[in-house]
Amino acid sequence: MTECEICLPELHSGQVKILGEKCRYNVLAMGRRWGKTVLTLINLIDDQDFGALNGYPVAWYAATSKIFDEVWRLCLQILPREIIARTDTQKHRIELVTGGVIDFWSLDGGDTGGAGRGRKYRRVAIDEAALVRDMLNIWSRTIRPTLIDLEGDAWFASTPRGLNNDFYKLWCRGQNGNPDQMKGWKSWQMPTDTNPHLSRKELEEMKAEYAGRPLDYRQEMLAEFVEDAGQIFDLNWINELPTPKNWRPAVYEAWDLAGTKQDFKEEEKGRGCESVGGALVKDWMRRWWLYDLRRGKWNSGELCEQIIDFGWKHKARKIWLEDPVALWLEPFLLSMMRESSKHLPIERVVVGGRGDKIARAQASVVPVMANGSFYCDPTAPWYKGLRLDLAGFPNKGKDTVDMLSLGFAEAQEVAIESPAPMAANYGTRDPSKITWDELNQTNERKGKSWR
Repeated sequence: MTECEICLPELHSGQVKILGEKCRYNVLAMGRRWGKTVLTLINLIDDQDFGALNGYPVAWYAATSKIFDEVWRLCLQILPREIIARTDTQKHRIELVTGGVIDFWSLDGGDTGGAGRGRKYRRVAIDEAALVRDMLNIWSRTIRPTLIDLEGDAWFASTPRGLNNDFYKLWCRGQNGNPDQMKGWKSWQMPTDTNPHLSRKELEEMKAEYAGRPLDYRQEMLAEFVEDAGQIFDLNWINELPTPKNWRPAVYEAWDLAGTKQDFKEEEKGRGCESVGGALVKDWMRRWWLYDLRRGKWNSGELCEQIIDFGWKHKARKIWLEDPVALWLEPFLLSMMRESSKHLPIERVVVGGRGDKIARAQASVVPVMANGSFYCDPTAPWYKGLRLDLAGFPNKGKDTVDMLSLGFAEAQEVAIESPAPMAANYGTRDPSKITWDELNQTNERKGKSWR
């Protein structure tokens, strides 16, 4: 009998720990480049009681065809030719001289391609399971039955992809004390840096690449299950501080306007959608404040009244309204401002080229909040609703976040410097017409300074 040597990759301490604690059903939530693919592939090949080298049929399930191709090639590189009896590139099947078999399946199309139906396996591994759509159903209908004959075990490995995900539900089955814990299940969670083979310098540089995207970093590198979205925003980013007394800051306002052109033709219909306006301030310490917030369901006339009233209340220096709704409202606004003699600096903004709601939020709101620069008065009547909106985005709270995205994106284009809290009297003048010099002269007469 010909002998050959098989050189398998050396496992690091985290991988060894998992093999020592394994159960029948194992779920691995790991950071990027941790080594989950190598671990599960070696586990299929070399295990005295379950591996293909010992004559057992096993199967590898890949979430996508691209992942499938890479692992197929890796397996052929690991196994020496002397131990391979037959390779079927059409069925993606490797038969070993030991009698063991390794089948490879892609779950790109769910279980429509067969995905092991009619086969029996001693061990299966599902790689990047969080990317598999309808994973729980595929597991129970298709993969789990393949383990009955040989009383096989299963390994699910992936980087987390949020809480609203079948992979997270599988992971919960293996957590002690979790309400969804099930007998025979075990799960682990390890960040990328527990792989000792990775360069510490590279990991630090990777961390810097995630600047402004802390939730992405927590998910991709720390292997945390962050909520799909409210967890675009971390509520701990909000600094709670009472609004300074006797404060007359420079206020800029943004509105997310609900409705369509047809809505404004049918006055009552427009009341079915919510519009949200926010007053933003950048103070003398370069902190951003959500100074005030107004929301409601109004028809076109009522909405125009709200925009004008809100702007006049804060003597807004600029009011940004999102097109195309702003374009349809403009005639109403201009007419009402003339009739009320409340002229406000309103500007229509096109946001169509800035990506979807999530992309806009990540580009403008997340950086401000994540670096600790976002402040709110926790006693404000709208504050609780703000937190709920941020926690639920993008499944809910879209209007509030869109308003913030618009406001912060436009505010970067202007110099917003509000003075320290001080008494001030703007009278009835349009604040957008008050010049810096005029305000300085007023302050000098009162013996006060901007700084």
